[in-house]
Formats: sequence, C-alpha cells, structure tokens
Amino acid sequence: MAIMKNSFKNLVYFILSFFNFKGAVILMYHSVGDNSELATVKLKNFKKQLDYLKKRKFNVIKLSELARIIESGEKIQPKTICFTFDDGYQDNYINVLPLLKKYDFPATIFISTALIEKILTSENGEEVKFLSESEIREILKGGLIEFGSHSHNHIKLSNIEEEAVIKELNMSKEILEKITSKKIASMSYPSGRYDAKSENIAKEIFKIICTVEPGRVIKKDKSWRLKRNSIDSEVGFTQFKGIIKFGRI
Repeated sequence: MAIMKNSFKNLVYFILSFFNFKGAVILMYHSVGDNSELATVKLKNFKKQLDYLKKRKFNVIKLSELARIIESGEKIQPKTICFTFDDGYQDNYINVLPLLKKYDFPATIFISTALIEKILTSENGEEVKFLSESEIREILKGGLIEFGSHSHNHIKLSNIEEEAVIKELNMSKEILEKITSKKIASMSYPSGRYDAKSENIAKEIFKIICTVEPGRVIKKDKSWRLKRNSIDSEVGFTQFKGIIKFGRI
C-alpha cells in the first residue's frame, strides 16, 4: 500500500513539475547530512536539488524580501523559492552554508535558542549537534543568511499559557539579537503548532511568521502566516521537482 501511495505521489508531482503556478514556494529543511534521521536530507540529494534550481533559473530570494513583496502588493515573480531551516543544526554551518555560497542562494535559519551549543542524542541513537554562538556570527558574515526565532525551548506554543508564550518568544528574540547584533523580525512555530492565542502574540513580536501548512504563498497572503513545504529524507527528486512548482500535496 505504501509503495502504491508513493508511486501515485510521484506521478502527480511529475505532472505538476511541467507547469508554472502563481506565487512563491517556501521550502522547510532541518538537517542536511548523512545520518538516518527522517528530517535529514542527504548531502548528495541537497546538492542535486540546488543544482536543479540553479540550472532551471529559479528565483531564489530571502524570506524577508518575499515578505516585503507581499506587504507592498507587488507581483511575485514566477518560480520564486525561499529556503528555510528549522532548529539550528550545526550541519547548517558545515554542510549547508558552503553550498548556498556556491550557488548564491539566500536562506533563513530559525533557531531554538535553548539549543545553542547543545549536543543531544536522537531517538535513533545519533549524536545531534547544534550551532554555537561563534558559528552563528560566522554564518552572518556572508550576508546570505538571516536568522529567525524558533522559540527558546522548542515548546509547542499551543500547549502553554499566554504568559509562557510571550516569554518563549521574547527570550529567543532577545538572545538572537544579542548574538547577531541584528533585529530579529521572523519566526517559525516549533513543531508547526499554534492556535489563535499564540498567533496573536507572535504577530505582536514578529513581522514574518512561517507555519508548516503546505502550499504556495500568493499575493493576497499575509507575512505573518506563510505556508511552507517540508523537504525531508522521504522526498525523492521527482517529488522535489513538483513541490518547488506547486508545494506539497
């Protein structure tokens, strides 16, 4: 059954890849490396994805630029892509940054500030390292990468009280602004979880907010509720080519 479902998805994405649709597609990554975690995209696959975007002349822009376009009412150029990375894994510095520099592709990394410099063990027993303060500062030097908040403790904001949400978001913002010496204007919801309460609070603190709802960002959308499309180890190249045109289905 799983094989049939995946084959059907591949067929749909294959067809979608031949069409151009209005709006931008925001891609959501986590880790890029050679571990066996679901959220980790293999390095060779990530290289292939970037190479395809470059050769097919996709318009890869900063998330902040997309938000500016939306707020100004300007037309979103065809084949517009934004890269985002959640959590703040160290491999974003080791594996991702050199490739983004090579292709001159900008990106946003959303940091859970309590995880800075931490080393954890995954459910599969793999060692997981997170960015250090010095690595964050080094990443900023090239000007390609922007940082945003992913809360402080990576807590599902829909599960906690209003005061706790305010503390989580303000703390992460303050820590990141101290490290980067830059204004932090964006965030993504930890685990994609939010409710009306947490959204209303987030909108008061951040201008740009990413969800995990799939699809394309179009002209009428709001910068505080941006759709994103997960790219993980289960997304094959055929599916990737469909997602960057249409979003996930």
